[in-house]
Amino acid sequence: MQVLQALCLIVSSIGRLMYSEILSGLLGVLIGGLIGHRLSLGRDMRREYNDVVQPVRLSILKALDDIDKGHAWKAFTENDIDKIRNILDENKRLTLDSLVKKYWEAYKQAHNSDGCSGQIIIKENIDPVITVAKEIREFIKPK
Repeated sequence: MQVLQALCLIVSSIGRLMYSEILSGLLGVLIGGLIGHRLSLGRDMRREYNDVVQPVRLSILKALDDIDKGHAWKAFTENDIDKIRNILDENKRLTLDSLVKKYWEAYKQAHNSDGCSGQIIIKENIDPVITVAKEIREFIKPK
């Protein structure tokens, strides 16, 4: 009789242990799934941000190269900035708006119309354009 009770106790313990292992396994799978989902959402948001920011960054880099050659064209359009604005939070959006405003002010002061197809830089006013363009380039760096 005592052997039978001991055997029942052992089987009962094994059953609880298996139940505990199954429960902990399922819990681990659920937690792992949630963590993986959050990481994939972050990856997707980062890709979306980089896809929007990269063309504008390249335009700014090209504009900085052109400034070195003595010409400055518009490094970006309002449409480009609107795309970036849509993916930024409120604080970063305000910072970007401030930088863009500074850029356009410096850009207007640095140009003098030559009556041809483009505009010519007035060399004394070129430094603010370069400085603000570099600030915007650093602000919208890829993640």
